[in-house]
Amino acid sequence: MSLRPSCSSRVRALRRARAGFTVLEIMISMTMLLVIMSAALTLYRGQTRTIAQQARRLDALANAQYVTGTIERELRIAGVGLAPGQPVLVAATPTSVVFNTNLLSRDSTDVTAVYVDVNADPLVTGAFPVAARQLLPGQTSDVYPDSTYRLSNGEISRAETIAFWFSRDSTATDATEHVLFRRVNAAPAEVVAKGILIAPTDTVFEYLKADTLDRLFPIPRATLPLTHVAASHLAGSDTGRFAMIDSIRVVRVRVRAVARAPGMPTSVRRAESTVRILNAGMAGSSTCGTQPLSPGSLAAVLSGPAGARTVTLTWPASIDEAGGERDVMRYAIYRRAPSGASSAWDEPITSIPAAGQGTYTYVDNAMTRGQDWEYGVTAQDCTPSNSPVAKSAALHVP
Repeated sequence: MSLRPSCSSRVRALRRARAGFTVLEIMISMTMLLVIMSAALTLYRGQTRTIAQQARRLDALANAQYVTGTIERELRIAGVGLAPGQPVLVAATPTSVVFNTNLLSRDSTDVTAVYVDVNADPLVTGAFPVAARQLLPGQTSDVYPDSTYRLSNGEISRAETIAFWFSRDSTATDATEHVLFRRVNAAPAEVVAKGILIAPTDTVFEYLKADTLDRLFPIPRATLPLTHVAASHLAGSDTGRFAMIDSIRVVRVRVRAVARAPGMPTSVRRAESTVRILNAGMAGSSTCGTQPLSPGSLAAVLSGPAGARTVTLTWPASIDEAGGERDVMRYAIYRRAPSGASSAWDEPITSIPAAGQGTYTYVDNAMTRGQDWEYGVTAQDCTPSNSPVAKSAALHVP
């Protein structure tokens, strides 16, 4: 009997070998493939979105840090290479700051310049010429400069006037979005950065000064703007509120930067920098010593008819004005209720430049009637450092 398969058997075996998937098997396979691809696509989209969001956060943070870093890099050298009478800080507002410094020089022999570039634009080197004076950014009436500052050898100052300010971005739909501008002297303003968020109540630039105990505290926003309106630093008119800008020792910069992308959440990041004005108060002296000695005893005398009372303050000069370290620049005058004797004195009501007099006098006609008052006066050197307070006896204003 033959063991070879019959022809029909071979055909059936061949058909079984060539048999494919059924329709049901193909549908199940395709469904599983779609599920896997959908899950993979969802995961990919999620990862892409996370990466894009992280990139926007980094962009916003880098922008904010770039703004604070740019301002800090130049503001911390404010006051370098100034001429006598040339102020360190010119203007201080919540959204702008203007200062003088010898940042760039075209003269390779200028040892006071921070940078030297013999090919630099003449508009951005040397002092701001009076003929090109401009309105200070963020202000409506004060222009600068109104004086030509000269070195001791008669040459015009080589220190430039640098301004940083934020202005509303007219191309943005968000009313709080601003642009940071920088200008040197009368040269055209340049854009430093965009996408900075500033609400109406935000204080980008916060200014700090020292009290009579040398503790730093912020100058109230309501006091701003401060402008160096006196023609010359330490001049006779450079007193009172006019001189308050000279008392700024620290500038704190706070910004919020935004990064946007269509269909994606907005990213906002913050950056902050604290800049110490190292050269503030030193325009009139090359060196400063230790804390100045206190003025002599302060006398307060009430005079005048009822309803028009005045208090005349009299005190002898500090020994460190005409002798000693010879670095006393001005006298700050304070007034407070006697109940505050255990605390630090508040803001000075005015200041008087040291003018080489043996005795100084100030008349106060702005007291509140029916109250008790006491006065204090301190000598201030070019650091500035305040002497201990010379205090008057308390008096009653009827």
